[in-house]
Amino acid sequence: MTTAPKSPKKPKPSDKSKAPKNPRPKPTREQEIEEQRYLNEMWKLLSDLKDEAIVPAWKAAIFLGISEKKLSRLRHSQRGPDYIQVIAKDGTKARNQ
Repeated sequence: MTTAPKSPKKPKPSDKSKAPKNPRPKPTREQEIEEQRYLNEMWKLLSDLKDEAIVPAWKAAIFLGISEKKLSRLRHSQRGPDYIQVIAKDGTKARNQ
């Protein structure tokens, strides 16, 4: 009785050879401070708005602390804030909000 030769097992990659999940470099302290200043200014602007205010998607995303893409996904699944399309007074152009 003859048996077929076993093929050699492929070596498993070591943990060191795996690519990092987040290839972006860590921001410097100055970049973090600048981002916090920007967000602080945005919060000041947004905190003065009335509850019924209509804001662009990028401002809504900052207010909610999520990305615009995530906001779009939430709206698509009808779990996010309402999408409102505002028509200009002349009736020709529409601004998406």
